[in-house]
Amino acid sequence: MNILLLTKTKEGIGLADRLTREGHDVTVYATKSDLSMHDGIFKKSLNLWDSLKDVKFVVTDTVGWPQLHDKLKFYNRVAIGSHPVLELANVDAFRQFDLFQRFGLPTPTTKIFNDLGDMYEGALDWEASRTTVRYANKELRCDYRDWLSWGMTKVPLDRKVLFQKTPYGMEFQVSGWFNGIRWLDSFSISPDISGEIYKYATAYPLSEDHKLVKLTIAKLEPLLKTLEYHGPIHVRVVIHKDTVVCTHFYAGFKYPLTYTILEFIQGELGEFLLNVASGASFQPRKTKDYVSIVQSICTEKGLDGAPILGINDERLRHMVLHDVRRDSDAYRLAIGNIVFTASAHGATIADAAHRVYATVDNIKYPEKHYNSNLLGVMSPFFSKLYEWKYI
Repeated sequence: MNILLLTKTKEGIGLADRLTREGHDVTVYATKSDLSMHDGIFKKSLNLWDSLKDVKFVVTDTVGWPQLHDKLKFYNRVAIGSHPVLELANVDAFRQFDLFQRFGLPTPTTKIFNDLGDMYEGALDWEASRTTVRYANKELRCDYRDWLSWGMTKVPLDRKVLFQKTPYGMEFQVSGWFNGIRWLDSFSISPDISGEIYKYATAYPLSEDHKLVKLTIAKLEPLLKTLEYHGPIHVRVVIHKDTVVCTHFYAGFKYPLTYTILEFIQGELGEFLLNVASGASFQPRKTKDYVSIVQSICTEKGLDGAPILGINDERLRHMVLHDVRRDSDAYRLAIGNIVFTASAHGATIADAAHRVYATVDNIKYPEKHYNSNLLGVMSPFFSKLYEWKYI
């Protein structure tokens, strides 16, 4: 099966590695990224539009591809992870709030101001002790009234501004996959942490009729069906003992969270993505376990060509390669810093963490680094969900 992956950041090329090893013919087209040394893992495209002609479907691991969807219609192809309408919502706080309101998702107490002058006038009646100021794709969390006064000075002219009462609780993401017609049975919940900092993630499966799914992400089905969207959807929620509110929306791939799909779905990634693209009446087999992923990076530049030790067929079952090239039977560092993502599942978070670090620890290369505190960070989140009887 011919598959085209479009990337700007290279974060999604681990998907290309897995799909290639499954026997698919994968081509990667990159902008703003150097793939010159990524040989022996996947093919590289020099012309995006020519590459569209013969592929089964396209995977877009980042948003912002002008004219892509017009070209896709011309060639009768589908893109997974991108839609021009939803891309606007991804980066606009007002559109996200309006979307939640229209489809009945629970939201925090919110006040909308049309511009800067409206905000300064309306702020006199705002009484929340903790406020999140949101505009475009920016937010400022003001935990004290004095911070709110400062935060208001950062808002640009001619922007809609949202004041939201900052909800108490813990932040999670409820995620799922839509195939243009219906939801797939692929819902999960994961702690919402910074992928920029932690480079790991843990997801727990949720059933289609779970109250968190039905209260939040499932309500978006009419919109996604109308738009014929194919791909992952994420809704950030703040959960407390008796309350759930939705704060953010994102359509598309999120990293490193996306790589939990490697263990989450029991079967080949290519088969799963084909059914996401085709809209077939297919439901995947998913794990009942916690799934954890950890990314290992190279912290120094100029080490391209250095050999990577410890990669074998068994470990490749539980990892994907990123900034790596292959010479004959040897794997070597390529230009970039994310070397591989390891994955594992387990009946408990501790089991999943132990297994994923077993893979990480056995791969060797110069200036290797990874975050080793997954268990300590993730456990409190899921412990609270268990205490509050959400899982």
